[in-house]
Amino acid sequence: MKYKGESAGVRLHQAFEAVLLLVVIFGALSWINANPRPVSFEQLLQMNLQLGHVLIAVISASIWHWFLKAVGGYKTVQYRSIPRTAATVIIAGALSAASLLLFLAIADPPLAHYKWISTVFGITVITCLLVRVTAALTSGAAPLSEKRVLIAGTGPAARRLLDHFRNEPIEAGVIHTVVGCVGSVGGDLTEHGCRLLGRATELEAILMSEVIDAVYIGLSARESFKEIEETLATCERMGIECRFPPDVFCDATKMAIEWHGTKPFVARRAVNIEAHQLLLKRIVDVVISAAAIAGLLPVMAAIALAIRLSGKGPVLFVQERFGLHKRVFRMLKFRTMVVDAESLQDALEKNNEASGPVFKMKQDPRVTPLGRFLRKTSLDELPQLFNVLLGDMSLVGPRPLPRRDVSRFEDSWLMRRFSVKPGLTCLWQVNGRSNTSFDHWIAQDLEYIDRWSLRLDLEILVRTVPAVVRGSGAM
Repeated sequence: MKYKGESAGVRLHQAFEAVLLLVVIFGALSWINANPRPVSFEQLLQMNLQLGHVLIAVISASIWHWFLKAVGGYKTVQYRSIPRTAATVIIAGALSAASLLLFLAIADPPLAHYKWISTVFGITVITCLLVRVTAALTSGAAPLSEKRVLIAGTGPAARRLLDHFRNEPIEAGVIHTVVGCVGSVGGDLTEHGCRLLGRATELEAILMSEVIDAVYIGLSARESFKEIEETLATCERMGIECRFPPDVFCDATKMAIEWHGTKPFVARRAVNIEAHQLLLKRIVDVVISAAAIAGLLPVMAAIALAIRLSGKGPVLFVQERFGLHKRVFRMLKFRTMVVDAESLQDALEKNNEASGPVFKMKQDPRVTPLGRFLRKTSLDELPQLFNVLLGDMSLVGPRPLPRRDVSRFEDSWLMRRFSVKPGLTCLWQVNGRSNTSFDHWIAQDLEYIDRWSLRLDLEILVRTVPAVVRGSGAM
């Protein structure tokens, strides 16, 4: 179960690293700006404090921290392998440098871009690597205390616990030794070398005769709720620490403990996305959509003029669509159909060529000649960049559906696609578009929700370009 802010050791590491990077980045910026030639350390300490450099250093350190956390840089920080640590740090540094380059293009501070890039990428990567490699090398020399662990259970959940302690035995300078397990004979644990100390009913006697520091419950609440209750009661009565992973009740990756004022709540998220990851996703949306709008304004102006000259009617088609958690927003598109297209749809329902609740026709008579070209090239979707900039949509996410389609949903599980913001493109968009059946379309949307990562978003964006150029599956 994830706590707001991980373990104390990781929090301490984050705070130390953030302060160190803040100081190093500020010193480097001041040094580069004021002294193009090398100076001594004493001269560096005598430099005047500049507010601009302080703000830039804070922004740089914050962006670095966000990206490092997003790529998994604070997961079991002290004991990760040096090659994995180096790869993580370099990726985060490159993303930070790219973000600050965009910031430079907007803010234009009085430092040359190449100096900024070398400072952000070089200083953060080298400093962070030194801190982490030093921590990894010195931690091995420090004496480790031992924590003797007993696993309650012998089934699949207990096996996952055993694998965890074998793969990651050390946490915060403490090595966890699995003494054995209690439960049924012949379970998964006994087949994998874990000593069976007795049955669950013998737990009290085992705790009295063995040196046990903590009991970890590896049982399923659905099948062994009474046994879990008895284990908790026995441990409490005997003063033994007892722990259990959240997958005792459901999928562990979607659970977290969150505080509302002074009261804690166990939250089971619909989507396994942390708050800082949502922030990063939003930053990417704003930066890319703003840049795309600025670069594509002449194209959008030309399309608007072409629609206006092709006949009567508005340039934009505005339709209510369902967004995050079914909140309705007004989605923008270039108009590709005749003016009264929506009122004509009822008469065309019998010609629907799509499976499920959606409506699609390859030869829809309502589409104008210009509209067919815009749809084929996906140029009709360009105004949705404004929806992304406003926050109603994201660059990547399930396509927003109109009221007509959603009203025909018969299965409640279909509503899970509304647990994330709708997007301009998604897996469906790069894997066949309208050539895909409705069931496969929804399956890909749910796959995206379950697999979400910033890397997956970037992969989909890259794959969208050739898919749009090919025009395959567009209607």
